[in-house]
Amino acid sequence: MKALRRRVTLTLIALVVVIACGPSLAQATVGQAASDVDAAEQLVARHTPLLRVQQQPAACGPGEPYRVMAVDSLFGREGVVLRRPEGDISAPGEADLAGGGTDWYLDIPGNALNPGCSYERLFDQWRTEPTIYARVFNDPDEPGTLVLQYWFFYLYNDWNDRHEGDWEMIQLLFDAPDAQAALATEPRLVAFAQHEGAELSDWSDDVLEVVDDTRPVVYVAAGSHASYFSGDRWFGKSAQSGFGCDNTLPPSQDVSPDVVMLRDDALPVWTTFEGHWGEKQPSFNNGPTGPNMKTQWTTPVRWVDEEGRRGAVALPADGTKVTDVFCTVAGVASQILFRLLDNPIVTGSMIVLLLIVLTVLLRSTQWRPVFIHPVRARRAGGQIVRGAVSTVRRRPLLYMSIGALLPLAGLAASVIQAVVLRFTELGDVADVADRGSASGGFVALLLGSLFIGPATAAVSVASMVATLRIEAGEPTSWRIVVAATWRRRRTVLLSLLLSAGLTGLTASTVLLPIGLVLLAMWAVAVPASLVDSAPLWFSRRLTRRRRLRSLALGVAAYTLATVVPAACGLLALLLTDWSFTVVNLIDGVVGLLLVPTAGIISLLQFGDLRENFGYRQLPD
Repeated sequence: MKALRRRVTLTLIALVVVIACGPSLAQATVGQAASDVDAAEQLVARHTPLLRVQQQPAACGPGEPYRVMAVDSLFGREGVVLRRPEGDISAPGEADLAGGGTDWYLDIPGNALNPGCSYERLFDQWRTEPTIYARVFNDPDEPGTLVLQYWFFYLYNDWNDRHEGDWEMIQLLFDAPDAQAALATEPRLVAFAQHEGAELSDWSDDVLEVVDDTRPVVYVAAGSHASYFSGDRWFGKSAQSGFGCDNTLPPSQDVSPDVVMLRDDALPVWTTFEGHWGEKQPSFNNGPTGPNMKTQWTTPVRWVDEEGRRGAVALPADGTKVTDVFCTVAGVASQILFRLLDNPIVTGSMIVLLLIVLTVLLRSTQWRPVFIHPVRARRAGGQIVRGAVSTVRRRPLLYMSIGALLPLAGLAASVIQAVVLRFTELGDVADVADRGSASGGFVALLLGSLFIGPATAAVSVASMVATLRIEAGEPTSWRIVVAATWRRRRTVLLSLLLSAGLTGLTASTVLLPIGLVLLAMWAVAVPASLVDSAPLWFSRRLTRRRRLRSLALGVAAYTLATVVPAACGLLALLLTDWSFTVVNLIDGVVGLLLVPTAGIISLLQFGDLRENFGYRQLPD
C-alpha cells in the first residue's frame, strides 16, 4: 500500500511539473529550431559563390549567352511540354511534375542537336534573374560533417555534347555538427563539379579564389558550364573531365546570383521529379536528370571520395600543335555527330559519298613500280607519293638531319614567346585581347610563325636540293646541303610566302575556293624556282592540264607534313598519360621525316610535269 501511495504521489508531482514548465520547454525547442534555421541562412549567405562567366560581345556569337536561372521560369511557359507516357501536358506547372518517373521529359522549345540561336533568344525573352539553389544538411554516412551545396540550372548546354537543361553544382564540407557550429569555422574542403567528376581544393589552397574571405569564385566554362577554380583552357579525355577542351578564359563578367534555400523539411515539388530537364535525345545529348537523382544529393562525401580529384589539366598558355589539333578535332567530330543524329539520311549519305570518292581516287592512280631517279620522269600520282617516301627511307639520317631544323625552330619560338609575352608590352596586348581569343592568339601565333614558317620552308627546299645532289652524284653532307640551300634563299622565301598565303586563304571558308585554285596552279612553283626565273608562270603553265591532280598531290603533301605528325601525337595523347611535352615531341620527330617527304613530292611532281608538258628546257 505504501508503494502504491508513493507511485501516485510521484505521478502527481510529475504532472504538476509538466503543466508548469511545458510551455517554457516548448518555447525553448521552437527557439532552438529557429536558431538553426537562422544559422543555415547565415551560412548560405556567407558562402554564396561569385560566378565568373565569359562575356558574349555579340548576340548569337562566341562567348557564353546563358546565366543561371530559377527552374520556376520553365513553369507555365508557352511551348514548354511535359512528355509523359500517359500523355503530354502543355505549359506545365510545378505540380504537374509530381510523381514524374525516369521516362518523363520536360521538353523546351527548340532542337537540341541543331539549336541555331533559338535557345538564346528564348532565354533573352524570358528575362530571368540569375538564381541558384542552396542546401544545408548532414551526410548520414559521415557524422560530424556538414554539407553546404549550391545548385545551378542553365537553359541549354552547348559544348561537345548538346542538350536542353543543364544542372551543375559546387559543395563545401565543414567539420561541424550543425550550421551554428559551421559559422564559427571555415570549410574544410571545396568540390567543384566538372562533367561527371569533381575538382577538389582545401579552403586554404592558393588554387581557390575567394572574395571577401568567404565567397568562392566559380569560373564557368563556356558552353559546358563546368565549374573551375581559375581562368584557363582545360584538357579532358574522360567522362570525369569531359572529352574536349573547356574554356574559362577572360573577358568575363561577374554574376552574383540570388539564392533560394532548399530545406529538407519543406522541399519544393520539383526536387522530387525523377524525369529529365530537357528533350529526349540519344546518349549524352539526352536531357539531364535533376539534383535529387545525383549521387551527391544523397551521399555527398562518398561522391567526393569516389569522383573527386586534385587539379584539372590546363592546356599550354600559347597552345601546342597536338593540343590545338585535339581541341579542334573534338569539336569538329562532335558537330558531325550532331548532324548525323539530327539528319542521319543526308549526313550519312554525304559521308558515304566522300568515302567512295576517296576510294576511287586512291584506286584510280598507279602505285607501282616505285623509282626515284631520274627526278625528271613520267610518274602517276601514286608513284610520286611512294617515290618520295622511298627517297627518304633510303637516306633517313640525311633527311632527319635536315628536318632537325624544325624542333630547333620550335624551341626558339617557345623561348621567344615566353620572353616577349612576359617582359614586353606585346604581352600586355595579348593579355588584354585574351590569348585564347582570335586577337590574343594571333599575337602568340605571329611570334611562333617568325621561326616555324621559315624553318619549314628551308627544310622543304633543302630536301629538294639534297635529292637533286644525290641524283647528280654530288656530296650531300648536312653542311653542304645547308650551304647549297642558303645560296637559294629566293626559293626559300618563295616557299615561305606561298605557304603563308595559301594557308591563310584555305583557313577561311569564304576564300577557300580561291586558295584551292591557287594551290593547284602553283603546286610546283617552289621546285620550279630552282631552275627558272619565273616560277609562278612556269608552274601555272605546267599544271594547266593537270590542275585536279596537282591539287590532290598538294593536299597529299600537306597531309603528310602536317596532319600525319599531328595525328601521331594525338594518338599518344589519347592512349597514354604522357605529358604535353612528350606528345608534341612525337609530333616533331615524325615531322623530321615527313616534312622532307612533302618537299620531295613537289619535286617529283615537277619532274613529271616537265617531262610531259614542259615549255622550257632545263639548262645544262
